[in-house]
Formats: sequence, structure tokens, C-alpha cells
Amino acid sequence: YTVTVSQTGGGPSAMASVTVHVIDPQIQPLPGAICQSAQAFDLVATPPGGYFVGAGILDSLLGTLDPDTAGPGLHSIEYILPDGCSATLMVAVDSMDAGPEQAACPGTPPFFVQGSSPQGGTWSGPFVQGNGLFDPVAAGSYVVTYSAGACTDSVSINVADIVAPLMLDTLCQSEVPDTILVSPFGGLWYGPGIVDSIYGVFDPDEAEGGTHILTYALQGCSSQIEVTVRPVDIGGNTNSCPSEDPYLLSPAGTPAGGAWNGLGIVDPLTGLYDPFLAGGGGNVTDVLTYAAPNGCVDTIVMYVRWTSVDDDTLFFCADEDPLILDQHTTGRTPWGGDWFGTGVFLNPDDHFFDPSLAGPGVHVVTYLANTCSDSLVAVIHPAAFTNVPTTVCVQDPPFVIMDLPPGAEVSGPGIDEGSIGIFDPAGAGAGTHTIMYTSIAGCTDTLVIDVIPFEQATISGVDMEYCSNAVQVDVELEPPGGTFQGLPSTSFDPSQLNDGTYTLIYTVGSGACSSSDTLVFVDHPALSTELLVSQDPICDGGGSTLEVVTSGGAPGAVVTYQWSNGLFPVASHTVSPSISTTFFVQTSDGCSDAVTDSVTIDVFPPFLPEFAISPQACYGEPGIISASVPQPGSYAFEWNSSPPQSGPVYSGEAGDNVFLTVTEIQSGCAFDTLLQLTSWPPITALFSVNPDVDCVPYDQSEVTFIDLSNNADSGYWMINGNMVPYVAGSYPEYDLGAAGTYSVSLVVFNEGGCSDSLSLDVCILDATPVFIPDIFSPNGDGANDVFFVRGRSIESLDLIIYDRYGGELFRTNSVDHGWDGRARGQDAASGVYVYMGLARLLDGTVMELRGDVTLVR
Repeated sequence: YTVTVSQTGGGPSAMASVTVHVIDPQIQPLPGAICQSAQAFDLVATPPGGYFVGAGILDSLLGTLDPDTAGPGLHSIEYILPDGCSATLMVAVDSMDAGPEQAACPGTPPFFVQGSSPQGGTWSGPFVQGNGLFDPVAAGSYVVTYSAGACTDSVSINVADIVAPLMLDTLCQSEVPDTILVSPFGGLWYGPGIVDSIYGVFDPDEAEGGTHILTYALQGCSSQIEVTVRPVDIGGNTNSCPSEDPYLLSPAGTPAGGAWNGLGIVDPLTGLYDPFLAGGGGNVTDVLTYAAPNGCVDTIVMYVRWTSVDDDTLFFCADEDPLILDQHTTGRTPWGGDWFGTGVFLNPDDHFFDPSLAGPGVHVVTYLANTCSDSLVAVIHPAAFTNVPTTVCVQDPPFVIMDLPPGAEVSGPGIDEGSIGIFDPAGAGAGTHTIMYTSIAGCTDTLVIDVIPFEQATISGVDMEYCSNAVQVDVELEPPGGTFQGLPSTSFDPSQLNDGTYTLIYTVGSGACSSSDTLVFVDHPALSTELLVSQDPICDGGGSTLEVVTSGGAPGAVVTYQWSNGLFPVASHTVSPSISTTFFVQTSDGCSDAVTDSVTIDVFPPFLPEFAISPQACYGEPGIISASVPQPGSYAFEWNSSPPQSGPVYSGEAGDNVFLTVTEIQSGCAFDTLLQLTSWPPITALFSVNPDVDCVPYDQSEVTFIDLSNNADSGYWMINGNMVPYVAGSYPEYDLGAAGTYSVSLVVFNEGGCSDSLSLDVCILDATPVFIPDIFSPNGDGANDVFFVRGRSIESLDLIIYDRYGGELFRTNSVDHGWDGRARGQDAASGVYVYMGLARLLDGTVMELRGDVTLVR
């Protein structure tokens, strides 16, 4: 492997290389499972120089594996090289055991061979059936075979009469165990002191003093042997500390009355023992004997030892198995003491130190024996990194990744040299870093820590508003790997969501590198429309209102409409197609998916009535209108006259305007029209008299007749018996010259020869000295435009006109100077005005003038 280091920003670079030799130990695999009854064999492993461990290994260097020693089952065999590299082989051992050697007396009943495994195999050989039933019909030693699957095993069955002594010699209890000689082999021993029921080993100390009966049993027969044991017992080897006070040995000698002997024996009869006397305060091995009165002697060894632990410091990994605290592992002297300290526990026989129970750190463990003690230091290194975050933020503060007992260290990026296991994320920098842990106890571990940079979480790709649109929306989340909330997934279809407000939250990182982003969007109901049609089908020339009624969609949105057939983009239209026509409208609110509606307006076939009207006549003369429809069908005719008429013929008067409705009965379509019975223009003879009073004052006896006739082309006036030709627009005048009454008639004709006439009577009053009119109309029409005071006998005049507030508006001193209705340069308003004045007549009479006049515009 080669690494090149370059200076940032340019400059020199350096290169270094290292060769890594990979050692890959291998154990040659076995072809398959092996039989428990197979002979021991050597495993083959490469490279050489390692050793084997595991169940059934008889020689760790040669790799000798004995299947019977391993026993049935799946076993892990490990091959370990000096540098720690190892390989593992799983060995499957199939159960196969024919059982122990057995025996029977000749001629006894058949019996089943015992102790074979697995169950269900088959037996073969002399005098044995397949199911294992053996018949000891004749003396001899017979080999029978048990087979199951691919495995076989053999066992001997000895058939002979029992040859054994009836009684053994008297023994002392202190004598060593010995084997009782008997034949044939294959039976079982029973009785006190039998410590091996197969080989017949008898231990007098186990049997204790007394006479005992021992039984040797074969299949179908047995034999008994008597043995007498003289009691003598002072217990087993023991130890003491040189500094202990003298004490009586325990247990006391059995039977009592004997004598003790040894270096530290102070009193041979009581067994008082002084450890300091035995060795002069030093370590000594003192052989103690007790001579019993029955002639038997028992011997033990007293080890007088100062309590000591040779291995004063032990190093452990926290995950190591408990260590038995004995002379081999600690060098402790003597035996029989007790261990105390954190992590120490006692099983029924031995003290153990459990590193995992004590925990990483430095612990003092004390050994106490015979009131003397010594101690050792147990340094427990962590087995591996534990509870260390493997992902941290570059902004996290430095933290301890491992408490380091003496002899342990960690190294790598972010670990300051000489630190006590403190990792600084900022010092390591963003990236993936490998931290190494080693200890003199052999504990090693590698920790990979990802130092992540701070990144701001962002949510994008989502609009603030949807209207249940049928579209896939992919939520874009940056950076990846965070936690998303608010929707089941990062893809959604608004049309599949429930309407409402959704809050999306995206969180990335943790701790100091945690950041989040929130996005809120609203899914409104989809825009829905209903196309309302006021009339369908319609008649020719008829119309129907098309109206789009909307609901849902974005609140407050501007709804737009796009119609076919060139219609304007509004919600409602009144249409009048000439033929059956389909109308389309697409409605959109800028948020929802556009909605398209359509409707077909059917049009009934058109029909056109025809009419016959009587010739033009004078206004008001009788006339008729006949209606008919050339198109096929049944039609009804309704005339909107007074009173109404029905049917195809209308009877009326010339000049009538009548509204006709023709209805096609089957479709209900109607044709409406306004018809007229033609007439000459209606002629009206009309005139008015000026002055327009009931009787004309004498001084105004010259009367003008104002023509007000209508549609008159010709005619004549008959005034007091005098005929005057009628000229349109001319106003004849006539003065009777005296008081009295005369008749005036007007006869007029139009272009069609139609005529009309009007007659009035005109009254002339008797003469009066002064005449003042009570109304005038200064509107510029030439009639009665000026207010005058009249009188033929008036010599002089002084007249003033006032408004209703008393303000002077007009003043005159002459009958020829009248008021034209103006005051102060402006037209006076219509209303009643007051006049006051004096008139001097020719005869010298003075008349007071007082009254009011009405101005009409």
C-alpha cells in the first residue's frame, strides 16, 4: 500500500509504502461427519507452527482428535498461530457406542446388551439377536457388534462362573485403595468403599472402620466378599502459617488414645501443634503421624507456609472468562485459604475472579489463609469500545471514548497524544475515522467513528397549495438520510389525500448536528363544476342560458372559463344556435386540474308564417289579417287584441297594431310578430283660440285661431259664416268688432281623402277701460309672450311688478311697453308675481291697479 502526502496549496509531497502480509490459516475440512467409534486421527492445518484446541483433541501440536473423547455432537476445533491468527473447523460426531464390557454366568437367562447408543441400531455376533438379546448358553468370551447408520462399535461379553475370594485380609483404614482381583471381567461391584464399580477398586478410608460385605454381580449371578477395616483417621494433608498460635490438630485422631509425632507436635497425646516450632518461623513441610492403639498408623503432611501470592499483578480483558484463583494461576501458597475483593466469587469448590463482574479498572484482590494474607492487583482493561457513539457531529464537544487503566491506550485522528481516551470531533474533522485500542492484556478493538458535518435540512419540490390534483409530487429532501414526518412517504398524489393542511417536517443529524425544516401545504377540494342549461331543446331563434356553477378549488382563486364556439370567457352565456350545436367549456382556477363540461343544444326545425292584410283604409275602418304556415305541422294562432282573438284570421280596424303568436303545437315553438291593419294616417282637426279665455275682452276682440291639426293636407275654415281656405301652418285672424258670439269650424282632409272637423264658439265681452291678463307665457312662440296692460281710453300708466319677497322686478309708464318675463338680466322663474300701479283715463279718471299674474314657461 502506498500513501502520498501533499502540502495544501502546492509545495513538496512525500510518499511511503508498506507491505501487508496476510496470514490466512486453514484447517483441511473433513469429508463429512465422523463416527464416535472411529480411531483417533490427526487433523491437517496450514501454515505449520500452530496448535489445536477443542473437544476430543488428545495432542494439541499434532492435532490428534479422538471422536469418542469428543463425544456425539457438533464441536468447534480451533487452530491458533503464534501471532494470534486462527481458523475454525466444525466437526460433527455421530453417536456410536456399543456400551461397556459385560459378563454373565453360563446357562443363565438371556439378557439385553446394555449401554448402547444411539437407539434403534442392530446387533450382530455370537449368541446375540438383532435387537440385542444375548443368550449366555456356553462359557467363553464373545465379541458382538452394534451398527447404526454408517457407524459400528464392538464390545466383549464374558461368559464364565465367578472366581473370587470369600474374604479379604484385615486392612487398616489408612491403607491406599486397591483393586480386588476377580473373574470374569464385566460385572459390577457394590458395597461400602467401592470407588470404581467396574474395576472393583476398594478404598478402606471410604469404607471406614468395620466389617463390610462387597457384592460382585454378573448377568444372572453374583458373589459376596467380606472385608474387615480397622479404623484410623486424622484427616487429610493440611497447612498452617508460621505466625499462628499453637492449636489442637483437627480432626482429632481416631480411634482415641494414640500418639502424634511431628516437628511441630507440642503434646503427642492431645495433638497440640505449634507452626512456628515446626520451622523456626520459616516455611517447612512437616510429616505428621498418628499411631492408633489398634496398631494402624495414619499419616498427613503439614505444610507450614507464609501466605503469599507470587503473581502480584494480573492483567485481564473485561470479557475474559472467570479465572480460577489457584496455585497455578496466582502462585498462591498455601492452599485452603479464601479470596476477597471485587469480582471474586466462590463456587462450591473454588474461588474465581470474574473480570466482567469487577469491571474495567484496578482492583486489589486479597488471599487469606491461616490468619495470614497477601494480595495481588487485578488490572482489567476494557474488552472493546462500549457505548461509544459511532456517529458524532463535528460540533460536539470532546468526550471520553474509553476510560484507560494502566497499560491501555487509544490512538487515531482526534485523539491527542498523551490523552486519557478523549476524542475531539473538531480535531478529527468531518469524515470517517478509525480509532485503535490496544492493551498489554491483549485486548484490541477498532472503532470507526463518522464525524458528520453540520448540514441544514431542506424540503423542496412541494407547492404551498394543491387542489386535489391528479399528479405525483416527489418531496425533495436534502441532505438524504434524515427522518421525514407528515406523510407516509416522500411521494404523494394530492387527489388521494384527504383535504386539509399538511405539515411536513424533515430532520437530519442529531445532537449538535441536528437541523430541521418545516413546510406547510394545503390540499383544497378539487374544483368541481355543474353546467346548468336553462332550455334544451330550443326553438329556432330561441335561446338557452348556459351557466357554469363551481364549487371547491382554491379559496378566493380567480376562475377562468374557456368556451368553444368563440364564446367569451365568462361563467354564463345565452346562446341561440340555428342548428343543434355542442358547446364545450373548460373551467380552471389556476390550482385544480381543469374541468371540461359539454352540452348539446338541440334546435327544432324553423317555421315562417305568411300573412295577408286587407287594403289600406281610413283609420278605424274595418279590416282583417289572415295568417298561415307553409311548413308541415299543427299550429295555433293567438292574437293579443282586446278582446283576445284566436285562429288564423284577425278582425279589427284600420290602424290596429296587433301582436300575433304562432305556436307549433308538438314542439311548443312559437313565432311572435307585430302586425298592423294598414290605414291612412289618422287625421285630427284641432285648433285653439288666442286669447285662450272663456270670453275675449273687448279690447282683444281680434282673435287668432292657432292650427293644431294632425296629418291634414287640405281643408277650409268657416269663421262666422266666412270660408277661409286651410293652409297648414297658417293661423287666421278675425275681429268681430263688437261684443257677441260667433261660430268657427275647421274641416280638414288627408292624402287618402279621410276627413275630420272641429267647431268652437267665440265670445267677445263688452268694452272695459283697462284690461290686465292674469297669465302669460314668455317662451318665444309668438303667442302671449309679453305681459301688457290694455285699454283704449288709457291716457297714462304707472305699473310696478314685484316678486313674492317684495322685490321690484319691472316698471312701465306705457301701455306699449310690457314685461317680457326677464328681471335683472335673467329669465324670471315660473310663478305668481304681484303688480301695483295707477292708470289715468282720457276722461280724467284715475284707476288703482292691484293684482297678480302667473308666469308660465
